Amino acid sequence: DLNAESEISYKPLWWHISRDVELKGEAYFEVEKGSTFDVRSGEYTVSVLGTSFNIFSRDGKYNVTCLTGKVNVSDKLESVILTPNMQALWNDGKLISKDIDDAKESINWKQGKFVFVGVPLYEVIQEIERQYDIEVLPNSNLDYLYSGNFTKAKNPDDVFKIVGKPFGIEFKIK
Repeated sequence: DLNAESEISYKPLWWHISRDVELKGEAYFEVEKGSTFDVRSGEYTVSVLGTSFNIFSRDGKYNVTCLTGKVNVSDKLESVILTPNMQALWNDGKLISKDIDDAKESINWKQGKFVFVGVPLYEVIQEIERQYDIEVLPNSNLDYLYSGNFTKAKNPDDVFKIVGKPFGIEFKIK
């Protein structure tokens, strides 16, 4: 599954030789056991053999969350192996791995859910803009951290009320 403003490309003629795709954005993969499968996002590569995982690669941020099986995440210099409920991320110039409480939270976007914990408000707004394919103008600066969760509404104005109200911020859709 591809999240909003995301794309995957591959070379169909080479597929039987090398199962290799290029990802820009965010996607969830379920890979059947069989030959290897590689997902490249810029300089990072995820190599798998029968697993499910989510990759987020946007605006200089990169993380991979393993839901089932095992994945190898690498850049040009190092690699980490993930098992379920582990995440790899780029942090302070290094590729690191860590245990997380619930890997399923990384794919809330598949159910139209927004979940944010201590996220800069401008990043929350960027994600909402992506999901609705809109651009908004706030009536105030976005220099806050946001924590909250909600389900994607039909009308983006309803979502902006949920997000902006605690900070006294109103949004106009361009």
